[in-house]
Amino acid sequence: MKLQQNINSRNKLCQVAIAISMAIFSVNAIASEDAEEEQGLERIIVHAQKTAQVLNEVPISVSAIGRDQIQDSGMKNIEDASLYVPNFSINQDSIGDRINIRGVQSGNQAGFEQSVATFVDGVYRGRGVQTRFAFLDVEMVEVLRGPQSTLFGKNTVGGALNIRSARPTDEFEGNIRTSYNIDFDEIEVGGYISGDLSDSVRGRFTFIDSNRKEGWIHNEFYNSDDPMSDESAFRASIEWDLSDNTLLNFKAEHGTMDNSGGPWEIIEAGPLAALGIEDNIDGITNIGAQDPVLDFGSSLKMKGEYDEYSLTVEHDLEFAYLTGIISHSNYNFDRNLAVDYNPLSIARFDDSEDFEQTTVELRISSDNADNFDYIAGLFYLNSTLKADGLSQISVPDTHMLLDAGCLLNGGVKHQGDPLDPTDDMLATVIANAQLGTLAAVAGNCAQSAALDAILGTGANLPGVARYAMLDQETTSLAIFAQLTYQFADDWSTTLGLRYSDEEKKASQLALAPAYAQGNKTELADPLTTAAAMTFLEFTPHSYTKDDLTRKEDGVDWSLRLQWDANSDSMYYASIATGSKAGGFNSFYMGEKPLALGMQGNHNPDDAEFEGESVTTYELGSKLSLLDGNAELSAAIFHTKYDDLQVSVFSGNTTFDVQNAAQATITGLELDGRWKVTDKLLLSGGFGWIDFEYDDFKNQACTNSQLSIWREQQWAGGANPLAVGLNNSHCAAAGINDQSGNAAANTPEFSAILSATYKESIGKYNLDFTLDVIYTDEIYRQDDLDPVLLADATTKMNGSIKLTAPDNSWHVALIGKNLTNVNDDFYWGNDMPLVSGASEVAVSAHRNISVVASINF
Repeated sequence: MKLQQNINSRNKLCQVAIAISMAIFSVNAIASEDAEEEQGLERIIVHAQKTAQVLNEVPISVSAIGRDQIQDSGMKNIEDASLYVPNFSINQDSIGDRINIRGVQSGNQAGFEQSVATFVDGVYRGRGVQTRFAFLDVEMVEVLRGPQSTLFGKNTVGGALNIRSARPTDEFEGNIRTSYNIDFDEIEVGGYISGDLSDSVRGRFTFIDSNRKEGWIHNEFYNSDDPMSDESAFRASIEWDLSDNTLLNFKAEHGTMDNSGGPWEIIEAGPLAALGIEDNIDGITNIGAQDPVLDFGSSLKMKGEYDEYSLTVEHDLEFAYLTGIISHSNYNFDRNLAVDYNPLSIARFDDSEDFEQTTVELRISSDNADNFDYIAGLFYLNSTLKADGLSQISVPDTHMLLDAGCLLNGGVKHQGDPLDPTDDMLATVIANAQLGTLAAVAGNCAQSAALDAILGTGANLPGVARYAMLDQETTSLAIFAQLTYQFADDWSTTLGLRYSDEEKKASQLALAPAYAQGNKTELADPLTTAAAMTFLEFTPHSYTKDDLTRKEDGVDWSLRLQWDANSDSMYYASIATGSKAGGFNSFYMGEKPLALGMQGNHNPDDAEFEGESVTTYELGSKLSLLDGNAELSAAIFHTKYDDLQVSVFSGNTTFDVQNAAQATITGLELDGRWKVTDKLLLSGGFGWIDFEYDDFKNQACTNSQLSIWREQQWAGGANPLAVGLNNSHCAAAGINDQSGNAAANTPEFSAILSATYKESIGKYNLDFTLDVIYTDEIYRQDDLDPVLLADATTKMNGSIKLTAPDNSWHVALIGKNLTNVNDDFYWGNDMPLVSGASEVAVSAHRNISVVASINF
């Protein structure tokens, strides 16, 4: 099923033509703080190759977003910034953060490394949640597309985010900035102080505090407008000139977050319709039993904090530069989620992560030799991760839902031996087979009958629970080098090599605790344990670090040919490989028992998944046009992926992790800008991606596919075991073969056009900015369920800024989603435990902010 099939082809071609015409003027950057005047346009300086270069001279597909654009557009995080870069997106769903470049991303699994790595001032941040802490006092965001393995290391198969924060200044300066979002009752206050502390020491202190009291989705049960957030961070940095040739920079930062509520909407009620629940219900309206174990006061809570310390030493050897970076970072969070996403009190999921990392990088780079440049270095990483998840299901509401799914659809329950719930399940299945009911109905009846039997014994069973935990240590060592040789006046070639050696050791377990808030202690009661195993699809197990150990090493390389045709045009061709580390499934559950009271299988080998690899071919150009008043960058790429890591949702409460796919990706990126007049600047970007799985037979099934396949296996009751089939079985059978299809969260076309107009009113300066952002239709779940296909959108952001003549203050009005596209969603999923129902996370509606800033 292709992404194009739900859009009229003629209209689609018109939209693409418009997008391409917009893209003539691109590069999403207006970076005055890090720019030099050259003819009509300011030169943008980037560090995409770990050395300062003019953006239009870098032979890489890279987009840059500068400090001025970040502030004028009201960007608050990397997610906001991703709207301004073609073929790049970031979304936070309920249990993960997805960073996507050129259609490549990591699934929702704590054991996965990111496919796109983030670097802040040279410090590696490989965990998805760390991007939430990366947008403090930002000077420049560089989005590097395609494998960046030579200089940036493993786990950059999709690309890298290279973020630079503002450095201490020689002269004293400061800023206080505050904003108020009228629609979301959000107040943000931030600022910095920077300047000399002595003749050789400079310092900078920056902070930000943001509190959003209202979101855009109303939760009727909690009478709250979600999502709400409360976040703060500060950073202190010191630069010290140890000598004329040596510079030391020390940085320390700390941040916290305390967020509540999710913008959930039931997009398809499915079997919940039998209980009067309709499609397109916002928030969560609780109509079931109020279970104190499941109720934590919101539909979502996430609370965490992070710290990072880094020491960077730069030394000029006169013939070369030495750079050393030592860093230590850590974060932890606790998250509570009403994981059923519906008005019943069915399920809750609590997860947490506790992460620590130490890195050391040493490198030497040449001093701009005439025809030979090099950079070489060593990189060491040690990290520990403890990730766990506690899943809890309420028996009364689950029983009510199963009963409704059984009795309202013509099913029957067998009332037999109250001491033998397994016998009741089998007898119920046989009885429904004789009636000719559907497999889904027979399954609901069987599980309800089992609960009848258990509760009939007088057992106190308010709910069942499952706890899973991964405790992992990673040690990695790499050596790398990149050599550039200019073999003619206008020709050069670059070779990059990186050897990496990595070891991971982990312990992992899954067990059944008692049903109580936060309880993670294994339960001794065999009857309740058996019920937990059946309804939560797992077999208890415990693996030590002797069971889960893996080592991997390998070489990634890149080769590039560059032609500087003249002072206004550069062309390049490159080949680059990349690799992403394998690891262990933090959510490995073993096999689900076939019936209540039976034991399933488990194997430590099944908890492991292998690494993936990529090769990318790229042709590109960087052009200066119209006597330096315009720039255009273009890149065409072709990428081959092997052994893609995927996380397959079971349809109930688990994820299977496997290496399941090969893929081919072809695409185009255009970035540019045009200074039309001294007052008007146009900038923007265009991206096209043709993503195709070459081989991906075992993707998770859609709700309808699972239902149809299960009925086929059930064959009117001829195969009683078919009632226990779930989505992982459907995936293994290859029913939703994605070979030839695209990936989720990968629009075929994306485009951004920005216009900035400057005018004077007397002595005051008035700036107008308008951004038009187009995103093609896009599947929001990996199984490409048509229910979770988000329509193409065109959104508009804009701002008006009035600045004092001496630049001592400014006030601004910033609007986002001015066209009020209110049916867009950035995530969707099959509803756990409710086969046939789906929920989505709705994107923010139109909102307006007032900003005031004072410089001193």
